[in-house]
Amino acid sequence: TTGNFYQTQAHMEEAVAAMYNGLRDLYTQDRFRLAMCPSDNIAVGGAGYDEGPGGITKYITLSSNFVVLDYWQEAYSSIHRCNVVIERAEGVEYDNPELKTQHIAEARFVRGLIYYDLVSFFAGVPKITKSLPLEEYYEIPRSSEDEIWDFAKEDLEHAVANLPAEVDGSGRANKFAALGILAHLHMNRNQNYAAAKEAIDQVIPNYELFADFADVWDDAINNGAHSIFAVQFLGQTGEGNPLPTAIVPKFIWEEMWLYAGQGGENNLQPSQEFWDSWDPNDVRRDLSMSNWYFDGRDPIDPDLGHPADTIYEFWVLKYGINNTPYAFNEWGINHIVMRTAEALLMKAECENELGNPEVAVPIINQIRTRAGLSEFSSNDHQEIRSEIFAQRRFELCFEDERWFDLMRWDALEPGKMDEILNAFVNYRGESSYNWDPKYRLYPIPITEIAKVPEGVLTQNPGF
Repeated sequence: TTGNFYQTQAHMEEAVAAMYNGLRDLYTQDRFRLAMCPSDNIAVGGAGYDEGPGGITKYITLSSNFVVLDYWQEAYSSIHRCNVVIERAEGVEYDNPELKTQHIAEARFVRGLIYYDLVSFFAGVPKITKSLPLEEYYEIPRSSEDEIWDFAKEDLEHAVANLPAEVDGSGRANKFAALGILAHLHMNRNQNYAAAKEAIDQVIPNYELFADFADVWDDAINNGAHSIFAVQFLGQTGEGNPLPTAIVPKFIWEEMWLYAGQGGENNLQPSQEFWDSWDPNDVRRDLSMSNWYFDGRDPIDPDLGHPADTIYEFWVLKYGINNTPYAFNEWGINHIVMRTAEALLMKAECENELGNPEVAVPIINQIRTRAGLSEFSSNDHQEIRSEIFAQRRFELCFEDERWFDLMRWDALEPGKMDEILNAFVNYRGESSYNWDPKYRLYPIPITEIAKVPEGVLTQNPGF
């Protein structure tokens, strides 16, 4: 029980493992959809309910949307696990006192990471910093947006100061993971590029940019020199990553994608506009997405050696290349939160915004050259900015970044997000889809508002 556990260093190691484990569903089931479904990379967010991914993709998100609710509950469940580690570690006598400091710093890293996402998705949210009796949870109102930004920043800064500066391939957070997320926060909160550059410059020398883009998604080198922080999975029963199965077509031929897909409500289909945006020479395109598949329900044509029925639909294959799942929904590939290529593009953005195009452009060309593209050349600040956001879109597609990028771009060039998403809606040619700026934020789940006394949780504007 909680009364007789959390007594020893070994108990706290288990509590830390449980804390990291909480990120698995959060990142591959819920956060992924909140970050991907409304972006211009995705055209269909699940073929089913409008109160799920489909509604988010169509810009008709309701306060009853179950994906939003699931994310909210998973996020606060994970925050609770962090708070337990922080509170209980203080009272435990460790054999290794340095490990106590590390455990608390790991918990503050994870908590800061989650609050950073919460404030990005919802603006102000309840700030819960310790375990509470159930009735007290119902009394906590939303803190201001600034207060949550500051709180996430404080947690990440604590992690930077107290996590080991060691890249050991363990999958645990280290100082550089905290610096990378802190740099991201500086860029997205108030475009503090000087502070972001100071942080990201400390990260990059400790990691590598793989020469082959496909190697990033090889589960044999999970936590390799490219991985700054990743949510951990193992290719074995009960420990696998469900995402590569969930986002591919349900009836895809198993020779193309082992165990076929889950499809339906989970199948996020990339957009035609995104496919058309690629340079056909970009090697990343066909390692990230496809525009066709064979229908595995059809018999094999002996002359063709595969089913005769070709379905021309877009689907995400990025997370499964080079890998073989242990079983259905049991892929070993980690879910990468930050990797070297993103850190380099962050540095390029910082340098450009700080007036150093001569530093930014060679970094861009590192990314372009690996992708098989010709070199980019410009001294124009805005052209370089556009190219950086373009390379982020291609390099990091389906990695939960595009939505945050659009909001940051809009902060730099007010109206840019509306311009891009309105053009995207027009490109799709679907009259029932209309972008509304209120969807920059998600609604507070109506069931969470209903649980607490009136006025404790207020709703976001327009919902």
